[in-house]
Amino acid sequence: MCNVMGADTASNIQPAASPGRCTPFSGTLKLRKKVMLPGYKKLFKDINKIDIKDICSSWQWNLFEQKSVVAISCTGDIYLTGKDGTVNWLHTGTAEIIRIANDMKDFEILLNNPKSGHFWGQTVLVEGLISKGKILKENEVYSFKIIPALGGDYSLENFEPTDISVHFALTGQINEQIRNLSDGTVIGDVKII
Repeated sequence: MCNVMGADTASNIQPAASPGRCTPFSGTLKLRKKVMLPGYKKLFKDINKIDIKDICSSWQWNLFEQKSVVAISCTGDIYLTGKDGTVNWLHTGTAEIIRIANDMKDFEILLNNPKSGHFWGQTVLVEGLISKGKILKENEVYSFKIIPALGGDYSLENFEPTDISVHFALTGQINEQIRNLSDGTVIGDVKII
């Protein structure tokens, strides 16, 4: 099941003590109920029930400029604060880190804006998956069957509920192994052992 940052509309998340590693966000994220996106509560996992060290372990190669985890989407992406205070989106299907807000205040405004294109697209995707009977368990996210970096698409058929630890381990390891390949490089078989 997907929830917005805990059971209510905001949560305090205690930071981990290891500097230089991605830790949980230590502030309070305020989400206004009256101005939320349609279907908004379907977009995020309850970060208090996620082992942040575990899901970030296969991504450390790409998170060196990031400071803390703000949110985990039901579509298997991570929202992070950068060392410069920006809020960034780690797209686990391509390993891209994209700045989506200048700071946490701007991120809160984005989250609470019903016209936000970024979150509107995710809402439509999640609602489509639910309508196809693909319901998440507490420990699952929607994961690509074939990640976009390997030619997968964003169709509903290319997503399936997947254990959250498995999703982040596989996408992190695959993206790390292919990160230095040129676009168009033919990849033979992918074996998951």
